[in-house]
Amino acid sequence: MSIEQTIINQYNVDNILHYFQEIANIPRKSGYEQAISNYIKDWALNLGLDVFQDEQYNLVIKKAGTEGYESHEPVILQGHKDMVCTKLESVEHDFINSPIALHVENGILHANGTTLGADDGFALAYGMAILASTMIPHPPLEVVFTVEEETTFKGVKTLDYSHLQGKRLINMDGERMNEVTIGSAGGHGSTVTLPIAQVSVNNEMTKRRITIEGLKGGHSGCDIHLGRGNAIYILSKVLERITGEHNIRITEVSGGSAPNAIPLRAYADVYLHLQDVPYVQVLLQEEQDKWNAHYASVGENMTISLSVVPKVNREDLVELDLDAITMERAFSGDTVQKLCALIQGIEQGVLQHAPGNPDEVWYSNNIGVLGMADDAVYLKMQVRSTDTKNLETHYKGLVQLAETHGATTSLESPYPGWLPTFDSPLQQAYQKAYESVTGAKDLQFNVIHAGLEVGYMLDNLQGPVDAINIGPNIHDLHAPTERMELESFVTTWNVLKEFLKSL
Repeated sequence: MSIEQTIINQYNVDNILHYFQEIANIPRKSGYEQAISNYIKDWALNLGLDVFQDEQYNLVIKKAGTEGYESHEPVILQGHKDMVCTKLESVEHDFINSPIALHVENGILHANGTTLGADDGFALAYGMAILASTMIPHPPLEVVFTVEEETTFKGVKTLDYSHLQGKRLINMDGERMNEVTIGSAGGHGSTVTLPIAQVSVNNEMTKRRITIEGLKGGHSGCDIHLGRGNAIYILSKVLERITGEHNIRITEVSGGSAPNAIPLRAYADVYLHLQDVPYVQVLLQEEQDKWNAHYASVGENMTISLSVVPKVNREDLVELDLDAITMERAFSGDTVQKLCALIQGIEQGVLQHAPGNPDEVWYSNNIGVLGMADDAVYLKMQVRSTDTKNLETHYKGLVQLAETHGATTSLESPYPGWLPTFDSPLQQAYQKAYESVTGAKDLQFNVIHAGLEVGYMLDNLQGPVDAINIGPNIHDLHAPTERMELESFVTTWNVLKEFLKSL
């Protein structure tokens, strides 16, 4: 989608906004990065650059140092091609086939009810701009664009590191212009699967959908400290109460979009007697008021609604499988109790702060997905910790809890943390460049509660590596309200140019 030319002219320093717009036109959901990878590969080859693309669609693009920098040590610039794909329920969008619609309001770039993909589209834009430029002085560059960072870290895990000689790494996956990350948490995904014991539904019951929506959501690492509501957890509390007070049959549950995104919507399809509908509506209004009051301090404004879901009539079916359609099946009461107990029994949210620093999250868990498959209901979550012992402890506790309720667990996509070093040469050089460009002395060096690819890269690059993580101001990562401040997009770019010139 195009942005007004006046906006392009204002923020398109060295074509960075142009490249961001080109990237937004190519869908790049995690696991579907072939198109964006091939686009950048062909673009780089046309520039005469050295390009390596592997079977996973990772890219390594090399560019010689500019005049006077030819013999300097190479620098690795790294980012990921994929993006988290979430949207508002009211928005129709196909993340596999459709471009992201870009809009600018008061200097803020955002999409149309979907994630923007600034995480990590800005890195692709910066990388392409520096590769294309003939005017920006820089040392030899090794630009690395990986795949599936948001889901499995598959790209950085399978990358052929023999193509890289650099010992200075600039990871471009940050979210605050005046914050440089120098360490990050490790973590893993977990899935709990509960078999569904089924019961039949009284055909005289009417079908309704209970929907919880309107929550803010957000990144399960960077936003977990904000204390926002988790739609899956709230749904479990609502279902626990409603099934305890009324004769309700649950046939379907669903919530969230990704383990690393705080779920902003969840629903349950239920059967109940028609005469109970007004009482249930009153109950749901009470729950809505209660939970909004509970989260008033963080500005949540959720709705909990009851809507009609049409039943399938036998007469409407062309081919009748009488055994399969005689009566819809529902969760047994025991299954509902176990599911609610699991959701509420799993430790989630902020679990520990850093020793001696109550403002820094050290350990957390997020239940990000609730779904159904093969006569079972499952929960997918993302646990993070700076101390890896917490990860082991959490999973052991999860296994014990699951076994208590007849469920199974699986461990998925573990990733290493990044232990910080302080006052390194790269940190010093970036601080000088930042102060030179901005005139400000507010740059901070932080350890963040989110997973970054740096941990894998440090484990695989030969010898000691000096690494930092940078980025412009991006808000509400992994949420449909994701947005980027264009002024910071330009300023961070100018700092990066000054920084590279000093290397």
